[in-house]
Amino acid sequence: SVVDSEPDLQTSLSCYLLVVAWSAVEVFRYPYYIVQIYELYFPKLMWLRYNVWIPLYPIGILCEAYLVYQCIGLVAESGRLTVSLPNRLNVAFDFSSFLKIYLAATSIGGVILMKHMGSQRTKALKKLAKFKQMEDIYHKEKDLINIRKKKESKKAK
Repeated sequence: SVVDSEPDLQTSLSCYLLVVAWSAVEVFRYPYYIVQIYELYFPKLMWLRYNVWIPLYPIGILCEAYLVYQCIGLVAESGRLTVSLPNRLNVAFDFSSFLKIYLAATSIGGVILMKHMGSQRTKALKKLAKFKQMEDIYHKEKDLINIRKKKESKKAK
């Protein structure tokens, strides 16, 4: 990780928020997957899985991008993880240039990821609405059955 050798970045608010944002998403994602394996229905967990990412993904993406941006100057200055010519393999690698490319990829990838999650959310919330309708119908039928039973028991007396 680019933050490993930079103690100032390790203790920054951005690093803290990055860890919290990415970890908080997982708190709901993995239990949701476990529930799906057993074909159980927990509407609140489903709702959390497909809504909690809305504030957390942008926070995580922005914090990651900010940390990478901060590292570009530090890496360029120190030459850390950079391979210069001449060397035995006759290969050069500039880590600060790699970080610039990574920063651009993170920005583009973040947009793609959020669009994908938005479409997944739409599908999941439609499914959730359908479950809710089925649940409402079940409860109405159950209520009707109970009303009929009460009427029949009154007639029997």
